[in-house]
Parts: sequence; C-alpha cells; structure tokens
Amino acid sequence: GMDGVFLAINATGWHVALTVGAIGSRASVLASGFWPLSFATGTWRRLSLATRAGAATASIDGTVLAPALTIPAPHDHHTARVAGVVVSLGMGGYASFGTVGYADVQFDRLAVDSSA
Repeated sequence: GMDGVFLAINATGWHVALTVGAIGSRASVLASGFWPLSFATGTWRRLSLATRAGAATASIDGTVLAPALTIPAPHDHHTARVAGVVVSLGMGGYASFGTVGYADVQFDRLAVDSSA
C-alpha cells in the first residue's frame, strides 16, 4: 500500500499514520484524538502537516495536534506508472491530507511547500 505521512480528519476526530491502511485502525496510528464538543463541523479549517528531519507535526487552525512525531527517513520509492509511463519516484515520501473513512471533503487554497 501507499506509505508516507497521512493526516486524516472527520467530524469527530483526527489520525496521523504512516500508511493509508492504518488510518482508522487504533493499533497502527502514530497519534489520534477527538475534537472538543464545541468543534463546529461544516466550517472551513486550516490544516497543516509539516515534516522535517525525521519528525512530523500536525495542526489545525494553528493549534498543534501532534508535535514532533517520529517518522522514517525518506527512502527510495522505486517506480510507478504515471500517465502511462513508468517513472522513478526517487528519494522522498508522501504528505497527504484526507478524511477518516474517505468521506466527502472540499479543499481550498491547497499548497505544498518544500523548503529543502
């Protein structure tokens, strides 16, 4: 399956995992938590997933959910088929946002920033 660092949220909480298959599985996540009862659904939120030097930090609306989680070093992802052509994915990892349970979601002003 896909590996990397995944931040997934839903109406009741959040998960950070290293594989897509681990999302929602309490035994395999790096960190998880529930929203306070006052957390309103149906509103725009600012999500952040930052990785640097073997650590990942997840936050929402500027509040850190999971600080400095230990993650594996980038590794060779071998090859993948992209637009019908097999290409090298090179060294690195994936950073991903999604929802627990693959619920409908909308993203606005999505940005990926590399300061490496």
